[in-house]
Amino acid sequence: RPDMGQYDIDSFAYAIAPRLYGKFMDKFFSSAKKSGINSFKLSGLAESLNSDFRGKKQINREQTLDSIVNLLKKYSADYTLSFKSANAYVLPFADRLTDIPCESSGLSGTDYSIPFLQLTVNGIIPCGSEALNGSNLTRSLLNCIAYGVTPKFILGANNMEKLKTSRYTEYYSISAESLTETCISAYNYMKDALDSVKGARLTGHIMPTAGISRLSYSNGVTLYVNATDSDFNLETLTVPAMSYLVQPETV
Repeated sequence: RPDMGQYDIDSFAYAIAPRLYGKFMDKFFSSAKKSGINSFKLSGLAESLNSDFRGKKQINREQTLDSIVNLLKKYSADYTLSFKSANAYVLPFADRLTDIPCESSGLSGTDYSIPFLQLTVNGIIPCGSEALNGSNLTRSLLNCIAYGVTPKFILGANNMEKLKTSRYTEYYSISAESLTETCISAYNYMKDALDSVKGARLTGHIMPTAGISRLSYSNGVTLYVNATDSDFNLETLTVPAMSYLVQPETV
């Protein structure tokens, strides 16, 4: 906390100078190739554009962007790449996106959340949610359905008690043994909801009111999601509270 004159060694991290990205990535992917690894998840590279104004070899954020794009062009041809909370410049190279939020930032200028990114890449790039550990599972799964993302859980095994005295105490609910049934249940819930639109593209997303989503798919199926605590009535349809309703294609 520079503003308070405090230094927290646990939160300290190094930032690699953008001009060295190529050097480090070449070394990393060369080592991975020797080990037979061909699939990677990249996080910081997709989330941040850093500048470096030290000394004579200065680089601004636009130059960093060009450097990252060129590196991704190089490696996406031979490797499967997924990105966390990705910015737009990585989309052409992404095989998968993870940690996609299902809610807006909640800033004062926001009326309600819409799945703009999910609609944009639906049917092109698979998207995964943020970790659902410890969340209201039913509501979270309904949001996943409404936003076109697959649920994600963080799991751990062996020596879990060591997390209590480590820097990773936020992972207090990741036991694979405890969460196995939860993961299976979440999978079956999503499968039942989305079986009728498998292979179809999400073509429309309307929110008749807060917490209610109407999703249209390219195969003519309409899916209603009710993430509120009350039943929702729309003409002849009733969508139960905290549930969904599949309306088959009408002839």
